[in-house]
Amino acid sequence: MPTSKRLLSSPDMRLRVIEDKFSIGTWSWDLDTSEVTWSTGLFRILGLDAAAVVPTIDLYQSLVHPDDQLDFSNAIGLAADKRLQDRTFRIIRPDGSLRWLRSKGQAHFDRNGRPVAMFGVITDVTDVQELMTTLDLETMWRQALSRLLGDHVWRAYPNGKLVETTEWSKLTG
Repeated sequence: MPTSKRLLSSPDMRLRVIEDKFSIGTWSWDLDTSEVTWSTGLFRILGLDAAAVVPTIDLYQSLVHPDDQLDFSNAIGLAADKRLQDRTFRIIRPDGSLRWLRSKGQAHFDRNGRPVAMFGVITDVTDVQELMTTLDLETMWRQALSRLLGDHVWRAYPNGKLVETTEWSKLTG
C-alpha cells in the first residue's frame, strides 16, 4: 500500500487533512459536565495553541465579537435555540485579527428528550464574508450614483473597454 494511502487510512488523519484543506474545525459540548472539546482544526481557526489552552465556553466567549455573543448561562435553553444551530459570527483572535465563522451545531437528547450534548462544525468564512461586504458596498455605490445622475452612468474596465453603457448610450447616442 502506498505511503499516502496508509496515512489517510486513519480516520483521525483524514479529519486533519479535511480540516486543514477546507478551514474547518469541530466541537462538542457536554451539557451535564460543561466539558468542551475542540478539534485541531478549530484551535487553528481560533488562533490558539492546543498544547497551551484548555477549551472552555468562557474562552470561546472571550473570542466572540461583543456584538455577536450569545448567552451561554442557560445551556439547556441554548441547546434548543435555533441561533446556535446555524449562525455566522465574528471572532477576534488573540493576534487581534477579525475572522468570520459559520457554526452549524446539533443538539443530542437522552431518552427523555432532554438535551445532553451539542456537536458542531465551524468553518472560517472570512473570505466569503469580505467579498459579500465588498459587493454590497459596490451595489450601494452604484445605486447612489444612479440616483444622483438619473441612471446616466457608464463603467469601463481599466483598459478602457466599456462595461455598462445602456443608459449612457441612450443619452449620448
